[in-house]
Amino acid sequence: MPSAQIFESHGWQWSDIVQLTDNELHRYTEGPSINIGRQGRIVKGTEPTIYYINQDQKQPFVSAASFLSQGFVWKNVVQVDDAELNQFVQGPNKSIILKNGRALVKIENIPLIWLIENNLIRQIASAEIFNSYRFNWNDIQTISFDEKNIYDEYELMRINNSPDIFIFYATLGAYQNCKQKIPSMEIFNANNFHSDQIVTMNQLEFDNYQQIEDLR
Repeated sequence: MPSAQIFESHGWQWSDIVQLTDNELHRYTEGPSINIGRQGRIVKGTEPTIYYINQDQKQPFVSAASFLSQGFVWKNVVQVDDAELNQFVQGPNKSIILKNGRALVKIENIPLIWLIENNLIRQIASAEIFNSYRFNWNDIQTISFDEKNIYDEYELMRINNSPDIFIFYATLGAYQNCKQKIPSMEIFNANNFHSDQIVTMNQLEFDNYQQIEDLR
């Protein structure tokens, strides 16, 4: 086990380690090193394909452009045994090419467009909102449904240059596509929200969501 980070990524606990004598330890055949963590490692086996490890899945990069645009570095690719790599099931491709940290995507035969930014995904609700950001329709990439589902849907929003934070709900009781203001940082922290969950949007997109009473 080459690092504590890899040990902990598997969900193992240091308190579960059992002390053995040398004689007891020598009863076991030594297997290959565990070089792959369960999250975020970039690895390759004997084949040229490079994979991103996401829990129990290995997600292949389909191009150098995709690899580099997502902020990965060649020198961080770890060479591992094929036997260890094959313990992970094949996951969806990592094909998306980010431009200025974001990507516009669609799924084939589905007339909806999503924006991926900071590893969060949200639907662009209308052509008017799309054009308000001066997005280019030619920049839309077609991906699989499984690849789209790699990304977490956003939960928190704020408008440009405003300190106010809102929760987004696709459905809340009788409401759909609504927003609810978080009135204080105390309530924000009490709900275990984090700043990296917040999506910043312009006025037009913000106004597309109905506002309901503040969070209590």
